[in-house]
Amino acid sequence: MSPARASPPFREIVRDPRLALMLALGFSSGLPFLLIFSTQSAWLREAGVSRSAIGLMSYAALAFTFKFAWAPLIDEYDPPVLGRRLGRRRGWMLVSQFGVAAGLAGLAFGAPAQNLGWSVAFAFLTAFAAASQDVTIDGWRIDAAPIERQGMMSAVYQLGYRLAMLCAGAGALYIADFASWRAAYLAMAGLTLVGIGGCLLSPRLDKPTRAAAKRASLAVSLVEPLGDLLRRFGPALIAILALVAIYRLPDFVSGVMANPLYIDLGFTKSDIATVSKLYGVWIGIAGAFGGGVAVARLGLMPSLIIGGLAAQRVSPRASPAQR
Repeated sequence: MSPARASPPFREIVRDPRLALMLALGFSSGLPFLLIFSTQSAWLREAGVSRSAIGLMSYAALAFTFKFAWAPLIDEYDPPVLGRRLGRRRGWMLVSQFGVAAGLAGLAFGAPAQNLGWSVAFAFLTAFAAASQDVTIDGWRIDAAPIERQGMMSAVYQLGYRLAMLCAGAGALYIADFASWRAAYLAMAGLTLVGIGGCLLSPRLDKPTRAAAKRASLAVSLVEPLGDLLRRFGPALIAILALVAIYRLPDFVSGVMANPLYIDLGFTKSDIATVSKLYGVWIGIAGAFGGGVAVARLGLMPSLIIGGLAAQRVSPRASPAQR
């Protein structure tokens, strides 16, 4: 039996240059989400787009849910030209980052009041590129560091992700209030340079593929994970999925419809940015610590059930006059 592998000193971990790259890549991953979700919904409502159309626009975010469907293809095949020069991981990462930048720039030049179809098309392009970027960044992170450093890599990724959400939420709303929506989205498109720089500076980590290696198939990638879940959890899987759905429901209801409600109530974009995007971040952090205390005192499952029910009670509901 081989001896246990000693964990590296904390000082050595935090000096790892890969953490700076992970911070930039986390920022790149977190930037697009709000810009096609809650931030865009404020723009659409201000332009006079109906609430029902805004709700339908939120389906662009489904790309993040179903990214597992094309993830095996990204993991198996090189992008044209860039695959040879940058490697598979970085090649697809750069392609997706350019796609995000192009999508945000396209949204900037849209006019939802006159041509909603333009905004819809570029929102879906941005969402698809952003979801693909998440796949490639996760793959690079897993290849970039051994298991004992994955915790710190994930933590730094989350820090970059949250910083990007501050920019895409509060930052974009402030710019839109003091300048214009076009300026806000062009500024956000410019911030994709952070992730592009992180991609180009990151080392090439692709592992050589064996000629006899079995090609990943879409059917296998979808069926095998579901079969494994059914074998492990059996009928309890339905309850688990229902619990996950309960937790995600307020996010998708309040996330996309809260800003239109605030616009209808007469709040300025700066008001929304300050209260919901700046102060709201700290409320979220406090909630994370509160959840940790609850798990320690009550246990995991009771805490999850209480949290899920509480989220349903406090999620905003529009009155009949507002519908």
